[in-house]
Amino acid sequence: MPCSSGPELGRDAEMDRRRGRGSPPRGPCPVTRSQSLVDRISALPDDVLHRILAGVGCVRSAARTSILSRRWRGLWTGLETVTIRDLAPDAIHAALARLARPAVAALDIHVSVPRQGLQAADVDSLLAAAAGLSPVKLAVAIPARSFDVDGDDDVSLSLARLDATESLGLEVRGVFFVSPPGLVFPKLETLSLSACAMDLAAMIPRCPKLRVLRVTKQPSSVTKIEVHSASLEEFVVSTLAQSAIDIAAPALKKLTLACNMGTDGSLSVVTPMVEEISIKCWYFSMYVDLFSELWRVVFLGIRTVEGGGDAPALVLPRAHVMSLQIIMSTRFSERRFAEEMEKIPVPVVSVLELKIGSRGHVFGPLVLYLLQIYPAVQKLDIILLESRPKVEDSCFSCFRRRCLCERSNRDWRDETVSLISLTDVEIKGLRGGYHEVDFLRLIFRGAPLLQRVAVKLCAAIIPDDDWYNTVLDTFEEYPGVNCTVYL
Repeated sequence: MPCSSGPELGRDAEMDRRRGRGSPPRGPCPVTRSQSLVDRISALPDDVLHRILAGVGCVRSAARTSILSRRWRGLWTGLETVTIRDLAPDAIHAALARLARPAVAALDIHVSVPRQGLQAADVDSLLAAAAGLSPVKLAVAIPARSFDVDGDDDVSLSLARLDATESLGLEVRGVFFVSPPGLVFPKLETLSLSACAMDLAAMIPRCPKLRVLRVTKQPSSVTKIEVHSASLEEFVVSTLAQSAIDIAAPALKKLTLACNMGTDGSLSVVTPMVEEISIKCWYFSMYVDLFSELWRVVFLGIRTVEGGGDAPALVLPRAHVMSLQIIMSTRFSERRFAEEMEKIPVPVVSVLELKIGSRGHVFGPLVLYLLQIYPAVQKLDIILLESRPKVEDSCFSCFRRRCLCERSNRDWRDETVSLISLTDVEIKGLRGGYHEVDFLRLIFRGAPLLQRVAVKLCAAIIPDDDWYNTVLDTFEEYPGVNCTVYL
């Protein structure tokens, strides 16, 4: 039989294909790249897979991996680091009950408040369930006030036993946590409280290893914060409520404090070893006990800076900056600036920043008083807050070298003040008064190491030629100082 060739062979092949003959033998389906990758991951040990699941974030997302295969089913229950986000308390209880480990390294719970709100018992049972897992690190957050209580009273809840916990963070608005008698936290090193309250005077003695304490967004019901600890090394406190703050921590190295002293608040700080400090205090009124008693301190700030940063003229590698806002006022005040400073661990002040609302009054005696209190000041920065003189509250007699506010100390212009550390002076907002020139002359006389003086007039002021020439003549008397006038 002759062999088929050409078109005939093509027709035979097409017929065979239609009859099912000539097709390749049926075998395993091709494996895609993603399927191969899943299989390889599934072959990894449980500990490695748990690390992968921990990187997913929320335990709800980790639980969804159960649909991948039998290998992944329930694998999330063995997580060592558990993060729960935006679940209702019932769902959180169910998730915690399914965890296979008797103890976890970290447990972070963020509660989603149901529409009907929460009861105190809900939070109490949730904290108890979390404590039952003996977490080394525990954080619980219920950001909104959601308790069904009358008025603005806080709900009291007892802390659970946390023998293994080294770090505890609580953000549960409207709750006052109570530590039961005899309960000790032997391993607790870090305690963070936000928007909730606790009797720290009773709590801290039960934490023998406490090193870091953070207290922020304190409720208005908190009127006293007492922290006495021999082990504490870092303390952060921030509160808008008027409070009495008492800190005694001999080992403290870092202090960050922002508070409202109001009219009756108080501050006492004993931290002899502190290295890094940041204090911001707002006062209703605190008078500087000069002859006039009209100067009122309304803001006090102290912060640590590195040399070469905020203070380029500083020699020290680390320096401390004091910021004061002072106004001329007749507000009644029983709080004295000198007495308050004795209660605060003010280190050597290298930079003095002053914002002065003088209302046109002579400010020279005030600044000299402060420079005598802090003789190590190297940089003096003054901002006069007025933008323009006003008839109703300016002291125009200051422009004629006479001012009622300096009547008891008229000789200040001729004083000899030792400013041996001062190297840099900057004054903004001058108004063309001759008492300002007298103050500059006094600075030049008392600061032998002075390197730079820069002055800038208030934008609304056009000085007379005599005042401007007097300033220039004063600058020319000290050619070794870099002097600048900005009009």
